[in-house]
Amino acid sequence: MLPLVCVIVHLILRHLQTLTGNALLADTILHYVTPILFVLFWIGWVPKRTLQWRHALWWSLYPLAYFVYADDGLGIARPEDAFERVLDVAAQVPAGANGVMYLPWLFGSMAPGFQRRVRGGFVNLVLDTKRGDMARAVIDGVAMNAAWLLPHFSALAGAAYDQVTFGGGGASSSLWGQTLADCFGVNVRRLANPRTTNAHGAALLALAETGHIAIEDVPALLVTAQLREPDADAHHTYARLLPSFIDFHDRTAPFYDALNSPEAPR
Repeated sequence: MLPLVCVIVHLILRHLQTLTGNALLADTILHYVTPILFVLFWIGWVPKRTLQWRHALWWSLYPLAYFVYADDGLGIARPEDAFERVLDVAAQVPAGANGVMYLPWLFGSMAPGFQRRVRGGFVNLVLDTKRGDMARAVIDGVAMNAAWLLPHFSALAGAAYDQVTFGGGGASSSLWGQTLADCFGVNVRRLANPRTTNAHGAALLALAETGHIAIEDVPALLVTAQLREPDADAHHTYARLLPSFIDFHDRTAPFYDALNSPEAPR
């Protein structure tokens, strides 16, 4: 079995992750040195008369299972382009994630439904749910929570929005920009250099406060990478799902209160 493990690691698994330092040393000892020493030990000291070919077959089944791995682009453990891989897989799944719903309240729900003990998770999973469905559900869930918030924000600001500007790390994704547009039902302006949105915004506000620019000029100074328009069919899907999303949040609040209160057993 150990020589077979060595072959599998060399031909398949070693390409999946780049190891350095102690991790590389441990991998070399475990997957290369040990199998070679085992073969030498077997040749020199293990009695052979009681061994049969069926023994080799049975002991080979476990390492042979390494030949079976996911082909959806997510089968590699922590690749450097993990975020891009997840987005690529999610983009192949239609709006609504084939019925899977993601609850994005990993640290409690803060706006517009203030329930600090609510937690996140996936619901409506079935036996044939795929990882791509779950990846798409994450994007859908975050976007639907934003769509839930938008009318409350509009009421607070006393303004109706026919376009939303999208910045931050998620704005590097065209799919996320499109999903927001589909959930909002309005155009979404995805900013260029989105990872510096906060710093860029702070600089523009500082210029406005010191009188170098007018606050009304700020939108024109933002560089747009892409303008996403809502898709009618996708918007209809999210408009149908959003009430269930909100209803799930509200109905499960007592459950999470009981589960996550300070008095709950740990």
